[in-house]
Amino acid sequence: MAGKTKQWEMKLFLARSGSAANEALALTAAAPIRERWPDLAALIAVGEDEAISTRLRRAEAIGRPIGAPEFLEQLERDGGRALAPGKRGRKAKSGVSP
Repeated sequence: MAGKTKQWEMKLFLARSGSAANEALALTAAAPIRERWPDLAALIAVGEDEAISTRLRRAEAIGRPIGAPEFLEQLERDGGRALAPGKRGRKAKSGVSP
């Protein structure tokens, strides 16, 4: 058991250190993050965008994704299900006049 604990501690250390060895351990995939944000420290230093954070928090509360219409359409195609809000209210009865 102690051997597994030491092995886990080493993996955790390598993952936190940003070492190239963590890529080989498959704990994290840092390359995509480095490609998207080469200077992650500068991004963090800028601080939080309150407007975006507010939109995200509202979306979390209702469980719907947010983004550009094209992005949402791509998610719908990829997932094979509707993500946009549907028409509200009960469905009309078919063949019955009011």
